[in-house]
Amino acid sequence: MKYWIPLPSRCVLSLSGPEARSFLQGLVTQDLNQPGPLFSAMLTRKGRFLADFFIISQERKGKELLFLDMDLKHVPDVTAFFKELMPLHEVECKKEDLDVFSIFCTSLNPQALKLECTGIVIPDPRSSAMGWRALLNQAQIDGIPEASFVLKKEETYHDERLKHVLAEGAYDLVAHQSIILEYGYEEQHAISWKKGCYVGQELMARTYYRGEVRKHPYGMLCLSGSFPMVGTELKNNEEKWGHMGGHCGALGLASLYDAKVESMTMEEPIRLHWNCEGEEKTMTVRLFPRAKDLSKNGLEV
Repeated sequence: MKYWIPLPSRCVLSLSGPEARSFLQGLVTQDLNQPGPLFSAMLTRKGRFLADFFIISQERKGKELLFLDMDLKHVPDVTAFFKELMPLHEVECKKEDLDVFSIFCTSLNPQALKLECTGIVIPDPRSSAMGWRALLNQAQIDGIPEASFVLKKEETYHDERLKHVLAEGAYDLVAHQSIILEYGYEEQHAISWKKGCYVGQELMARTYYRGEVRKHPYGMLCLSGSFPMVGTELKNNEEKWGHMGGHCGALGLASLYDAKVESMTMEEPIRLHWNCEGEEKTMTVRLFPRAKDLSKNGLEV
């Protein structure tokens, strides 16, 4: 069974020009000097999270175009950063008329998929469990055989993502505040430790090489209560446990202190509380870790 999930919360920007690749290389955490597609983040000058996106290289009329598949929430910050630096480089940025889809299939034949879809189709570089992504214009969407074009809602995509404890910046992190190492971006293949300098690299390198990453992402199954807002500080018996990420239905994600999580068993429910406008709120959750093999469902490990 194959189904397509439209992601209307996302858009596609493109970078072109003779310096497009070197320009982007100095701004992202991943190394563009390797085969793509890639998943990467952009950081502030202080090393905090700014945006994340997929990078897909395509050739058009003998010239390279770099397509950036990103959440609409990131566009203002990303384009503002680009505009600040672009006058110093031969590079152009524009918004493409492309829709983004996530494609899930139990036994997908890549060649068969590319035959029925003439657009850009790539494997999700974060994990094979997240299937494929497609960037399509309206004519390409109309050309997909109707029998193959089974649609599901965007919530299905986030449900799968949260089962595998995969963070996405627009939903789980707080721009200008969060540190991506605390949300598992290294395991999601978004960081290169071998590339040259990029904006925000100093904090990343210092945190990583000093072994100061004390928090990681954990999945949550809500048993009672309701999830707080993204970025909310979570406590248990007045002890700080970490910060809430996003949620979809009964599933959520949080960046929690490893030492706190390791002090309990995953099977036992835990009560977490937080302050909301002077009032204490609580929820009871069962935590589950990200599987070492990201293709596996963390909820079932």
